[in-house]
Amino acid sequence: MIRLYYTPGGANMVVHAVLEHIGTPYELKPVNSDSGENRSEEFLELSPDGRVPALVDGRVTMHESSAIAMYLSDRFSDAGLVPDIDPDRSRYYMWMVLLGNTVEEALLRWYHSDAYVAGKPEQAAVKLAAEARLIELWGRVDDALDGRSYLTGNTMTTADLMLFMLCFWSRRMKSPPSRWDNISIWLQDMQDQECIRAMMSQEGLAWVLLPELVPCHPGRREALSRGLESSTHAYRGPGSPLRYGRDDTRPQAIRSPTALR
Repeated sequence: MIRLYYTPGGANMVVHAVLEHIGTPYELKPVNSDSGENRSEEFLELSPDGRVPALVDGRVTMHESSAIAMYLSDRFSDAGLVPDIDPDRSRYYMWMVLLGNTVEEALLRWYHSDAYVAGKPEQAAVKLAAEARLIELWGRVDDALDGRSYLTGNTMTTADLMLFMLCFWSRRMKSPPSRWDNISIWLQDMQDQECIRAMMSQEGLAWVLLPELVPCHPGRREALSRGLESSTHAYRGPGSPLRYGRDDTRPQAIRSPTALR
């Protein structure tokens, strides 16, 4: 059985959502980074830098969330998370690399500026530059979604699951991606995806997009308001370990949102 080592709200979100979408049985193994579990000898054998997530699939051991997500999407290609033909297929690979190398890097600079430079003024400058870069990148994403339901076309791919994770991490910024019109509508659709709901539930996460905070024309704002009730879920926290397949039943309990880890 596939085993995913994860931290709630961490970079494992995209991998977790992929596993839910493909429907293969898997096991969740929590890693408590605060207590140093990610630096244990056992975990370092899976992820030499101590970064979460890590994946074990038989003889295959992997780290790096983007690589794991693409590996699973290709292995279970019948799940339809990778486009079959160009231009959608080439666009998919472009977005996976851009999101992992550029958008995520800007977010890490914003959240962890102290890891890049010393001194409060310098850290503030790094954070400011990162936010400016993200505003530019959200504009590119919004343009890509203009006239499309998803990043590569009319079918959800792993790139959309990756983007959802990055948008979730950005939700508390001064200019969150939900401020962009096309992204806001896309986010509402993504929050209704079964794999997203299951992933959020199992990791104990919650995120409700408030219509009054979304800059869209009145018709769209009304649509968001009508959909708000269905987008407000109670979520279940993680256990140790958890095993899931497509037909399992998940009791739910309320849990507060977690920040980026």
